[in-house]
Amino acid sequence: MNDLAVGGIMSGLDTNAIVNNLVANARKPLERYQKDIDMSTLEKEVYQNVFDKLGALDDAIIKLNLEGTYNTKKAISSRSSAVKATASINAETGNYEVEVKQVAENPTFNINFEQDPTVPLSSIFNNFQNGIITINGNNIYVSSNDSINTLIDKINNSGGGLKASFDENNKTFNIESTDSDNKGKIVIGGASDSSNLFSLLDITEDINRPLEVGTEGKPAIVVVDGREIESNTNEIKDAINGITLDVKNVSNGPINISVESNTDGAINAIADFIVQYNTLVEDLQFKQLTDQEKENLKPLTQEKRDSMTDKEIDDYTEKWEELNKNEIIRKSNELSMLYNDLRAAINTPVNIDGVSIKSLQDLGIEFVGANDYKKYPYLLVESTDKDEVIEALKNNNKLTIALEENPEEVYKFFAYQSDANQGFNSNIRNIIDKYYTTNGIIQNKIKAGGAIDLKIQEATKRMDDAQKRVDQELERYWKQFSAMEETIGQLQEQSNSLTNALAGMTANQM
Repeated sequence: MNDLAVGGIMSGLDTNAIVNNLVANARKPLERYQKDIDMSTLEKEVYQNVFDKLGALDDAIIKLNLEGTYNTKKAISSRSSAVKATASINAETGNYEVEVKQVAENPTFNINFEQDPTVPLSSIFNNFQNGIITINGNNIYVSSNDSINTLIDKINNSGGGLKASFDENNKTFNIESTDSDNKGKIVIGGASDSSNLFSLLDITEDINRPLEVGTEGKPAIVVVDGREIESNTNEIKDAINGITLDVKNVSNGPINISVESNTDGAINAIADFIVQYNTLVEDLQFKQLTDQEKENLKPLTQEKRDSMTDKEIDDYTEKWEELNKNEIIRKSNELSMLYNDLRAAINTPVNIDGVSIKSLQDLGIEFVGANDYKKYPYLLVESTDKDEVIEALKNNNKLTIALEENPEEVYKFFAYQSDANQGFNSNIRNIIDKYYTTNGIIQNKIKAGGAIDLKIQEATKRMDDAQKRVDQELERYWKQFSAMEETIGQLQEQSNSLTNALAGMTANQM
């Protein structure tokens, strides 16, 4: 109402200024509550940032828990088109000679079928009979609504180690046995068969008599360092300790398989952890503000804002946010606890039977400036750049030697878990759970309806109530000034009437 009110017409007073001065005290709580809302919003941003960084640290820990991360060996085949090789953590470095003499093949049976595979079999064969067909001892029911395509689905879903398909180019209905232990031919028909499908397809005259059809399967045959090995599958795991051979084609001669150290995967995962840790603790740092900076902690008043350019306002607001975030971190008990808990977890030794590595220090990973952890919170290097961290790790002899000579111990140090003992990762995960997961300390502050949201809601309610009081005072003052203006107007009219009357009487006397 006051935005549209116009006063002082009769009295000549600056009514707007007077009313604004009268309600100035009532407006002061509005500024305070708005500051509370702004500060709580900023606080939520600070905690949300830390929450996100904890999530990234958790993801890095997950990688360190995977045994494959510490598979520090790689196998290289001189002819991967014939045989590929994969090394496990237990593989020994060296060279091996492998020759592929035969590739494993499954038993197969192909049936010429020139008809549309989507058309019901009963439409193709006039005397088709519903019933059971048997393939390798698997009973499959075939109905008059079935086509070759639906029969293929039934065969593939029978769970009997069978794979069926249709070759559009060659117009063949194909059946393959995927049972690696069965290298004999495929057997069709059986005593329980009641559908005449195999007879209609010209495969057999007696559907109740089992019949071997197609081609027999073949085992894979390889020669490893002069020793011949036969396998029912093309994936051979026991020919070389710690090496899996994936046979592709006959080699027509020897192939060299070389096993080398490969610490890249483990170093990359450890670097991820260090980067995420350094990034998190960097965001938990704060500085002591100068007196001039403390002045910038105050929000802009409307009076100051009116005297500034848009750029000056933006610069001040940006600095205000930066400095107030610093103070939120400095004053936060929760973030101080998190920082101390993380550092304690890093320093806590682990004791696992048979593992000589007790701490990160045993792997050459230490805090930068360890005696001044407030100034130098970083692990390994004062950086959050992954390339810099990886370079430092590769130059770390303790770590590289441990990964090359005893990767299993490194894995157990990080990831070991039992009722009696737990590895390094569990120490960190316990801290993450305390702050990050459901009902965690930080989670409870930033979640919808959490501690910070409740503060914002309370300040918003108080601000709304204060605004109502301001509006009520404005309405009361405007009513009073309007009544005063009206009274002055009436008095002015009376004065004018009296003046006019006196003037008339004087004129008559003359």
